[in-house]
Amino acid sequence: MSGDNERALARLSAIVQWSADAIVSTDVHHIVTSWNPAAERLLGYSAVEAIGRSCELSVPPEHIEKRRLRLGNLAPGEAIVGIETTRLRKDGSLVDVEITVSTLQDADGALIGFSSILRDSSERKAAEARLRQLERRYRTFVEQMPALTYITAPGSEWNNIPLLHLSTRVEEVTGYSAQHWVENPRFIFTIMHPDDHDRVVAIDRESSLTGEPYRAEYRVFAADGRMMWFRDEAVLVRDETDGSPLYWIGFLLDITDQKRAEEEVHAALAGQRAANHQLARASNEKSEFLAVISHEFRSPLTSIQGFSELIVDESLTAEEARGFAATINTNARRLARMISDLLDLDRLESGQITVQRIPVSLRQVVDDVIASFGPTASHHQFVTRFDPAPPPLVGDPDLLIQVVTNLIANAIKYSPAGGQIIVSTSHQAGTVRLSVRDHGLGIPEVALETIFSRYARLPRPEQKDIVGTGLGLPIARQIVGLHHGTIWAEAPAGGGSMFIVELPAGDGQGGEPPVDAG
Repeated sequence: MSGDNERALARLSAIVQWSADAIVSTDVHHIVTSWNPAAERLLGYSAVEAIGRSCELSVPPEHIEKRRLRLGNLAPGEAIVGIETTRLRKDGSLVDVEITVSTLQDADGALIGFSSILRDSSERKAAEARLRQLERRYRTFVEQMPALTYITAPGSEWNNIPLLHLSTRVEEVTGYSAQHWVENPRFIFTIMHPDDHDRVVAIDRESSLTGEPYRAEYRVFAADGRMMWFRDEAVLVRDETDGSPLYWIGFLLDITDQKRAEEEVHAALAGQRAANHQLARASNEKSEFLAVISHEFRSPLTSIQGFSELIVDESLTAEEARGFAATINTNARRLARMISDLLDLDRLESGQITVQRIPVSLRQVVDDVIASFGPTASHHQFVTRFDPAPPPLVGDPDLLIQVVTNLIANAIKYSPAGGQIIVSTSHQAGTVRLSVRDHGLGIPEVALETIFSRYARLPRPEQKDIVGTGLGLPIARQIVGLHHGTIWAEAPAGGGSMFIVELPAGDGQGGEPPVDAG
């Protein structure tokens, strides 16, 4: 053997001797011909114990046949690389190994044996098992989270960002399978509410370009058509060494119930604010009403007291006494009317009024009321426009007279300069309509509804000398309501005001109408 060959053989022997991997050589009959120190450490047999014996002493019995088949199929020059298997140690324990087997040949290329390199894979396999366990734990944790998780690749092309991961619960939450996102990573924008789309796209683009955290709340339509609210947050994960972007990790949280609760809270707060406003307004109106009532009561009482004292203390002629008595009588009647109005409204609001239901002639009611005002309305001209063929009407004549009386009294009172008062009746679509139109002070648009409130009075200088409690309209509304009708005010073109009452024709309850008495 030449010197070069000897040196090469020595180097090879050293490599085998000091290799960290077990290296075992056998002849074609699988008898061990070499067994390096790493093999001694891995399998527990010394070289003396192993050389000359079958290498199958370290092969588990259930693997022997499979090993023989593999090696029997190996042709000279071929190798088996990276077989994951186990070997049997001298102490009977098993060890995980990765084996590479190559053929040994003589100078003529004939097969003379096998060389096996065995690497202990126990630690790697244990690490892989731990990794799989961690992955299972992570996946279980992620899939059980209330939020949907997703991972996307970084990129500046907003419409072309690959999806790397999406929670499998996406179908459970939205009704759409994950395949929709696989085919179109921007699928969320196709089901987004149109009012939110452009705003969220702008936020998403900005985060994609700058790498700043992404946060947005928006609505989407689920597969079944219901609208859902999502809170979407994502952060860019960077490489710890050079800071290069690795991926975006995001969380998509269903906040529909939260938004619904917020809306209910806002609605409740708004309702509470409105109720507080109503209470404050009612309190103010009540205070104003009490001030008006006090004034209205004080004026006739002062007059009654003053004139009665004169009758008692002064020597009066019979004519003077009769005049003073007449004034006292007028103010006493005024007080009686105010007290009657207060009691009537209280009984109406508390449901203590029993409503008669008998045939009523609305024309007769209007005629009687106008006739009663004749002596006190000399500056006013009454114009009546009656329905020539009125449908039957059933109700309480006395209460309806009170409604018409209050409306005509208001028309006279709030048109102090006189003028026409037009009273009309008509019918349409199962209803009977009464309207009272004057050309007086009129009503501001904002007060057309509030004037029907119990404590409402318009604080206008032009009506400061007009007496009254302001209860006529609330009483009228209560009575009309008891008849299943409606009453409202309008501010017609040309000035003045118009009050309209609509009552159901027939029996007022949808039954067969009786014959109209009028």
